[in-house]
Amino acid sequence: MATQKTLSTKEAADKLGTDPKSLRVFLRTPEGIALVERDGARYVIPAANVPKIAKGLAAHAKRAEERKAKEAAEPDLEPEDDDTTPDDEPEELEELGEDEEPTDEEDDE
Repeated sequence: MATQKTLSTKEAADKLGTDPKSLRVFLRTPEGIALVERDGARYVIPAANVPKIAKGLAAHAKRAEERKAKEAAEPDLEPEDDDTTPDDEPEELEELGEDEEPTDEEDDE
């Protein structure tokens, strides 16, 4: 039985000309997950899958760039925070004199 050569994330990233973090981000996508195996928390990357990973990684990077460009082109629809929202205003509290005791309104019913 022939043993399949595998690579670590760092080794595969070096072969692909990227950094390990970018590769791991791609490997978490459904397309990336299909190309690797897991050994606990580590990715086990078959060397034979490196060309497929390169193609998928390039497509993933292109989609990310397109998404960023689209977000940059869209106007900001969020309202600006004006400091007069009701949540920012403290509740008014009734001051009691020294001799007064708090009363429950429910007892009056």
